[in-house]
Amino acid sequence: MSNVTTKDGTQFSEWLSNSIQKGATAVTRNDARFASKEYFLQTPSDKVPQELATLLAALGPAVSSERSTFSSKVMVLCYILGAFDAILSANRSNETSVSLPFEMMNSVSHFMLELCGPFVDSNSVFDPNQHNDVVMKHSHADNVVVSSDDVRDEAMRCVCALLETKYSSVVSISSCMQFRVKVAKKAVQKRCMSIDDCNMEEYEDDDDDDDDYDYDMKEHGAPTEEEAKILSDLSLLPRAKRSLCFQVLESAVTGMDGDKMMMRDETNGDMFQPTSSCCKDLVEFTVFAASCLHGETDPRCLMQMLRLLKRILHVLSPIVESGAKSNNNNEDAPPASAACDFPFTTIFDAVAVYYPVRFTPPPNDPHGITREGIHNALMDVLTFTDLSAEGVGKKNGKDHADSMNMTTLAAGLFLERISPPRAPDFYGDDDDDGDDGQEPSTVRDRIEALEDLTHLIYKSQESQEDVHLALEKLNPSIIKEMSNVLYRCHEDAASNVTKSDQDSSENKVLADSCRHFVARIAYDFEKLSHSHDAGYFSELWNIFVRDRIKDIAGVIVSSPQSLKGRLGIAYLASLAACGGEQTLRLCLDAVIPSLISIIDNNLKEDDENRDEEKMSTVVYGLSALFSSCRLSMEQIQKEGINIHPHPLEFYANTVLEALCHIIERSPQGEMGELEIAAIQALESLLLSTPGSILSKSEEDNTEYVKSVIKSLSQMLMSEPSYIKGKDSKWKTACARFLGSVVGKGLQGVQVESDHNRQTLLECDSEIVSYVQNHLFPFVLESSKKVTNKTNNTDTQCQRSDWTVLTYACEVDQDYAVGTIVSQLYKELVSSIQCAMNADEQIDFDAMVTTAQAISHILKTGGPEATIVFHGFSQKEEDGVDVLHILTHNPKPQPENGDEMSSLLLPEMRARYRCQADNAIKISQSILPHMLPVFRKHVPDVTVKHVLSRVSQVIPPLSDWDGVELCTLLPVLSIILANDTEFLYQNHLQKTLIQIVPDLLDYALNKEASVASRSAAASCSFSIISKYQEDINTCVGLNLMRSNISPHIVKNIESLSTGEVNSYQQNDLVDALNLAAMIASASSQRGGVSARTADEIARFLALLSCEGAATSPSLGVDNPLDCNSDIYKDKSVEILVSAAAALGSIFHGKTSNPFAKQRLAHITVPIILSSRLIGGSELSGTDLGSLSCASYILNSVQLKAFDQDKLSKLSARLIVGLDKVIHVYVSKATNGSMLGLLEELLSLLLTTILKLYYEYPNEILPELGTIVPSCLLVTMCAEQISSVPLNLIAIQLLSSIIKCDDDRVVHFCKAYKQKVLVNLSKCLDHPSTQVRRAAVRTINLWSVFLES
Repeated sequence: MSNVTTKDGTQFSEWLSNSIQKGATAVTRNDARFASKEYFLQTPSDKVPQELATLLAALGPAVSSERSTFSSKVMVLCYILGAFDAILSANRSNETSVSLPFEMMNSVSHFMLELCGPFVDSNSVFDPNQHNDVVMKHSHADNVVVSSDDVRDEAMRCVCALLETKYSSVVSISSCMQFRVKVAKKAVQKRCMSIDDCNMEEYEDDDDDDDDYDYDMKEHGAPTEEEAKILSDLSLLPRAKRSLCFQVLESAVTGMDGDKMMMRDETNGDMFQPTSSCCKDLVEFTVFAASCLHGETDPRCLMQMLRLLKRILHVLSPIVESGAKSNNNNEDAPPASAACDFPFTTIFDAVAVYYPVRFTPPPNDPHGITREGIHNALMDVLTFTDLSAEGVGKKNGKDHADSMNMTTLAAGLFLERISPPRAPDFYGDDDDDGDDGQEPSTVRDRIEALEDLTHLIYKSQESQEDVHLALEKLNPSIIKEMSNVLYRCHEDAASNVTKSDQDSSENKVLADSCRHFVARIAYDFEKLSHSHDAGYFSELWNIFVRDRIKDIAGVIVSSPQSLKGRLGIAYLASLAACGGEQTLRLCLDAVIPSLISIIDNNLKEDDENRDEEKMSTVVYGLSALFSSCRLSMEQIQKEGINIHPHPLEFYANTVLEALCHIIERSPQGEMGELEIAAIQALESLLLSTPGSILSKSEEDNTEYVKSVIKSLSQMLMSEPSYIKGKDSKWKTACARFLGSVVGKGLQGVQVESDHNRQTLLECDSEIVSYVQNHLFPFVLESSKKVTNKTNNTDTQCQRSDWTVLTYACEVDQDYAVGTIVSQLYKELVSSIQCAMNADEQIDFDAMVTTAQAISHILKTGGPEATIVFHGFSQKEEDGVDVLHILTHNPKPQPENGDEMSSLLLPEMRARYRCQADNAIKISQSILPHMLPVFRKHVPDVTVKHVLSRVSQVIPPLSDWDGVELCTLLPVLSIILANDTEFLYQNHLQKTLIQIVPDLLDYALNKEASVASRSAAASCSFSIISKYQEDINTCVGLNLMRSNISPHIVKNIESLSTGEVNSYQQNDLVDALNLAAMIASASSQRGGVSARTADEIARFLALLSCEGAATSPSLGVDNPLDCNSDIYKDKSVEILVSAAAALGSIFHGKTSNPFAKQRLAHITVPIILSSRLIGGSELSGTDLGSLSCASYILNSVQLKAFDQDKLSKLSARLIVGLDKVIHVYVSKATNGSMLGLLEELLSLLLTTILKLYYEYPNEILPELGTIVPSCLLVTMCAEQISSVPLNLIAIQLLSSIIKCDDDRVVHFCKAYKQKVLVNLSKCLDHPSTQVRRAAVRTINLWSVFLES
């Protein structure tokens, strides 16, 4: 062998010889593998085959010798594997290509396969003396016992490398692929063998067995008896060894992929044509691989097998399909080859049993396998589509099992889950055998299955051609089933939407998803019916659309008011809205003439004989169809298509006349269901139909429309009113109608478009004039009027004039929204300026009303409204920006100096301060309505301006600086919280870091308003958690040292002197809360900052649980001891405040699921180390440790704690509950202390309730303490302020009685009478909630054991 130096400086040949002579104990496995790999990486590529042959010759005696041990065999295999590793690494690098002679690899494969099987001597007798006889040194353990399994596993790894290697001197690619699959199957067979199997004929090593195998005898790709035996033995192997077998199969596929790519390179991209025998072997290999998945339950092996099947589909199926196509075109091909289709059905049967995925990962799973990961891997297999293969429509009706493709099979599986449960057969005529063993689908299951079906067809949306090829895989039978299942699913989901159960919202999602999917499929079928495969897709469109419309139309016409009729209208409307002209016309022509006939016939009847319900349903149906027509026409026009005649040309005037007649005949101010439906339908008709069609009628229908507009305007807009109560439905309908009129009317004279496309509301000059000169000015003025409900907090209550403007913006997101928002914006600015300049009382109501109006429009008027609003801040003119007006002093001070340097008379100083106070009041009244608009679409110039002004005026040096901060800090906090990308620039990040200390000082400033201080803290949190530029530094740590810790130390020391007031005590609470905020932000940022969070949590835990703490890293160098007598009763407040601050860290949201567990791991030992004082007295440390324990257990998943710590914490809570309830009942303390005890009792009972639900064994033995404590709470907490405590105590009593544990039954039986007597006293409690909860709990305890 060549002289190549290894890492220890010796020559490889010398090192190899020495290691073999000295034995395995001299060299570790990794050393052998690394040395061999290093040698072959340095060997020239043309010399590799020769050097590998030399290596094999040198290592042969170490294996074949009678004195060969398991450890020597393992070492030999490590050398060989290192050589293969080097060859594979060279091929992956693309710098060099190393291939090995095929004959050589064939010989090596025989050698490896022998080592993969169980070891026997020449007489087939197992040698027990070789089992576990040698102790070999290993890189991970000093003493590792080497067994025969280690040899077999190492041989399997060598087989993996051999199968991935490139081969040279091969007869053909087909023979090369056949070699790989046979070696892979044989390796798995050998690894599954036991010593007892060696004499069985089915495991004889006969290379001709595969040639004698008759493919035609296989039944739908089922494994042979020999394969069945292999699979049976495979299932008995441990997980790691099964995984190694699967890895061998993966390597074979990887090698065949390389063969295919090599042939493609040699043939300039053409797909090679495999022989029929090769196709047969590939199919057998696929069947064998799919069969390996049967019964697999380990998630790691499942993921591995799903990846393998995905690769098989992508690599082997095109080869087999190409071979089958070639053989079908070859007249000389034998009949058997023509039947060699790829076994999609076999793969599908193997994976379908795992759908839907029901996997829940264990807590803290180190493998990272999730339900989503398994689902995605499963979907990769089920949604495989070979876009190069022929579709079903081109296979001439070929319909046997193996001609099915994965798209059709997966679609059937998804439809099976989407299908709603069948109604029970009360007459026993159902021919179904009953339960097929599959659990029924929930609503959530059906939603997910529909999403999967959508992904199956539309996963490749790069072009319409991809959708074409995917849909081509579906056959007419599956399309028919899809149509039936989706219709039944929509019918079932929509009919359950109105139910008040928890599934109602999911049913709505399912019904909407069904309609959306149906419209999408119908559109694609219609588009593809005009392609080169028009005949096939026309057939599919007829099945999916025409046949379904025919069935629905019959139901709608015969009984439109029935549930089926209403649901049919909704389904038909979704089809009409798909965007296809042919589908649209078919939907309209199928039902509109019959619906018009129903309206005409009913209008001729007397009022008493008129079927109002039927007419209302018909009118609603027409409204839905008109809206669908508008959506389809918009999509058609976007594609640049003009269709003539318009789909509504023959119906619009007739319907318009009937609708106006219905509306006008209603009494003034009285609107029934029919009139409301008519208003909605009229709106849809006017928005959907070009004005040129409505102007062609024999009677002038435009006069009807004008009359309706004026009458509805007078009815709704006579005075500002709220849409609420029994009139809300018709007021909403009128507001929508008038909003559409205003939106289109404002747009009419501005838009230059095709007159044939303009609606009547845009092209009729009288309507446009009425809107612009009367209706819009009136609505705009009305929206600014103050009503007695301007400050109404009911979010469901809306003003009718605001609603009209909102719908006007929705109808026209261009000119109308700009006009409306600009008018209200200018009015708001004007009202703010007037308030700023007012010397007397300010009219806050008018200003707030305008702010509420514009806020309502910005929230619900579409995205353009927000963009228009922010556009004013980008204009250069002064006096247009709301933020500028709120922060600009309209009456500046004298020019002889600023406020800090000017000597002002008291009267002048008071006047300036009054101006600042008024400006703050104005800002606080306006900002709550304006802040939501800064959550999105904020221009960069606005962000830069706000940050620049805040950095200039903080810390505030004047009264007006405080005014600016009161306005700008809340805005900045919203911008920072929304991850504004503009702020991630380096210079802006530096500015943010520079102002954080001033923000924290401002947050501690008692003279500032509470809202602005809170905003400053929020800004600090966002900056610390997201906007630090250097990942190796922690701003939070510096802030603790320089800003927060000095406040904490100063205030605690002031408490020790006795010279303290509530002002200073609150300052300490604020400092502790800010420390907790810094910890939360640092924890969310992670990395280096996580250490700061750990240290702050440790400091707070020590302070609250032990009453003394120090932390040099945080700047607290001297111990803070609050247990001294000099603190008196102030110690309790300090410790409880520290515990509350620690709790806020755990209650904060974090993107890292392990952050809270990390903090709990630090603080729980501190809590458990603190000792509860004996007796009935409570100390500050008792309250602090109990509070900390409750906060942590309520915030962290209990599964994160080991059983010992959880038991100790539970025991501490029970002991603490007994002590706290004793002190609380005795009331031997002051009022503030009683309030602390009530808060602590609520925490304790809440934590105990959580433990009872998740770990009942920790709580059940302590019922003798818990139940009496709850009863004492209900007896003593009689104040209104004690309502939360009462409710949690009663809830705990109610939860206990529901448990069927024997211990609970015996205990409740003994305590039943006492509970009923004590709870009866709660029936006189002043709180309605407490009385209701007591009644429910009394009922539960009363019926307990009655039977």
